[in-house]
Order: sequence, then structure tokens, then C-alpha cells
Amino acid sequence: MAAEAGASADTGGPATAPGDGVNDTLLAAVALMLVLEGVLPFLMPSVWRDTFRRLVDLSDGQLRFIGLTAMLAGLLLLFMAHSN
Repeated sequence: MAAEAGASADTGGPATAPGDGVNDTLLAAVALMLVLEGVLPFLMPSVWRDTFRRLVDLSDGQLRFIGLTAMLAGLLLLFMAHSN
């Protein structure tokens, strides 16, 4: 019996292209980042505004250090999440 076009022979469901899961995961990660980024300005706009003003006054080196620290923390969290 021939399999229908576009259907997977193993599950009978639609065939997925390689990388579809990656796109879904990336979209979910960006969506979660936007939700988390919006929490502070939504709940405490004055605190967010004051924090942003202080960040503007930091030197380039201080901002780079904050960025590096955030990237390393994110990589550590990803590593811990995938090691389980």
C-alpha cells in the first residue's frame, strides 16, 4: 500500500521538514523572553524607568560586563536544562 503524499509512513501524520522543531523552539524562546522583558515595566513602571536611567549612565565597559554576565548566565541555564 502506497503512503499518501505528505504523510509519514511511521505515524500516519504529516511529514515535518528537518528543523521545524528548531523554529518552534526558537519562536517559543523569543516569546518567553518578550514576556519576561515586559513583566517589570507592566508591574512597576517607575522602578523600570529609574533602572533604565541608571543603565544609560553606565560606561561602555560596564554595559559590556552586564551583557557578558547575562549571556553566561543564559548559557549556564541552557546547559543545566539540557543535562537533565
